Amino acid sequence: MKSIEKKNLIAKIIFTASVFLFMFIFYSRIHPLVIYDADDWKYITFTRHAYPVWKEWNPTRVLPELMMSLVAEIGTFLIYPFNKDFIWANIFINAIVVSAFITFYIYTFYSFVEKKYGMSRGTNIFVATLFLLMHFWIFRYKNRNNEYMFNGLDLTCFYYYIIPNMLNASIVMWLSVKDILTLDKKTIMKQPVRYGCYFVVMYLAIVSNLYASIILAGYTGCMFLLELVSALKKKGNIADIIKRNSLRIILLVFWLIVQIFEINGGRADDIKTEASFISLVGTQTKEFFKLGETLSTSFTFFYISVTLMIIVILIEGCVKKTNKYKDDVKVMLSLLIIAIVVLIYLIMVSSLHYIGSIKRPDILFGFVFFIFLMIMVMLLALMREIDFIKLILPLIVLIAFFEINTPKRTFKETNIRNINYKKCIAIDNDIIDQLVSAEENNKKDITVYVPKYKAKSNWPLSVKTGDLASRALYKHGITVHRVRVAKTKPTKKKNKEFGL
Repeated sequence: MKSIEKKNLIAKIIFTASVFLFMFIFYSRIHPLVIYDADDWKYITFTRHAYPVWKEWNPTRVLPELMMSLVAEIGTFLIYPFNKDFIWANIFINAIVVSAFITFYIYTFYSFVEKKYGMSRGTNIFVATLFLLMHFWIFRYKNRNNEYMFNGLDLTCFYYYIIPNMLNASIVMWLSVKDILTLDKKTIMKQPVRYGCYFVVMYLAIVSNLYASIILAGYTGCMFLLELVSALKKKGNIADIIKRNSLRIILLVFWLIVQIFEINGGRADDIKTEASFISLVGTQTKEFFKLGETLSTSFTFFYISVTLMIIVILIEGCVKKTNKYKDDVKVMLSLLIIAIVVLIYLIMVSSLHYIGSIKRPDILFGFVFFIFLMIMVMLLALMREIDFIKLILPLIVLIAFFEINTPKRTFKETNIRNINYKKCIAIDNDIIDQLVSAEENNKKDITVYVPKYKAKSNWPLSVKTGDLASRALYKHGITVHRVRVAKTKPTKKKNKEFGL
């Protein structure tokens, strides 16, 4: 290995390790990923087939429903024996897993910049750091309880939305460097196991979440259509284009099959409404535009500044009749088209979910991801031609970091009620103590007491929480027998006890 390549590799490893450490501290100490609501207790024990199942509640959410319980078991077997704390054992293992996916996402972006733009080692690091910070910067518009692109409503949402988002976005950036979906059969069969593993990863990305899989499907579909249009303009052989894109077509057909499965699933039946679909889409679109009120002013200024500079340079290029930015323009327009397609899909699907859901970062991620990529492509194009941009890049990163941080609790907690994580842990341990005590005293058909909430079902601690927690503790070996829970009773005494 050459000296320069070795230094680049070492720099990449150090940068990647730093990102992982930062995210791990964030999710284990600053905003811990705590088991809290009924869904969390349910899905740390839930498992399913590794393929779509017709008429299931979630017919095609294979990845999250396989992964969440598996991770919980790993935490129980590897960490719990040392700390003897079920909740903290799960916090640590969840922080490791979520941080690993986010780190892989940032690493893939770093590799994308490195291979596509050939910038220096230092530039790559600062560009990738800025890309990471943008996920926290975009919605930091007030001093406390801001949203960020890596947040979910509860622990379950991190497995059902955040991780699938990271996986699909990473695959897209990887395909933009090396698109294995356009390889011929002969090339693939030279290394069948290797490419088989690649296809399994793509399979899991598609059968993860509709809001996430559109990232990969939208990119693949748009790339196929753009190539087809280009071939038609050049009067190319359509049969050859179809053959070259056969894997893309297979992926898109499979994605459409996944849509059919989801439409006929239990969740889809549960959220059906008599309201007009067009009316719902219109209302949801209005909700999307309300997001403008929550954008960070400094981020908006940064975005507009980069865009205006690119426009000026492109106009200058047109006047001078140069093709210098031709490829950059193609990439930017492609990303813009994909972003619009993804946004339309997200608005349509989320309209059937509930009005206002489009404002959730974990649902909107696909659109924001392509906008972020477009911003970074514009910035990289500017840096390639204007050295001054490289000079001020470290300053931009510094400003971005301190625009994100505030004197107060900057970001929301990782639970739907935005309760301080220490209170969530205390409530969890109280539920566990009730169940363990019942087992020790041979009690059956017990009542589990939880804090009272205004929701009819007492969400997030629903009337099934006690039984779900009992099943989870038995599954993970915390109790020897499954304690029978007659009912879960919400009481205001618990609210007073935990300061809610």
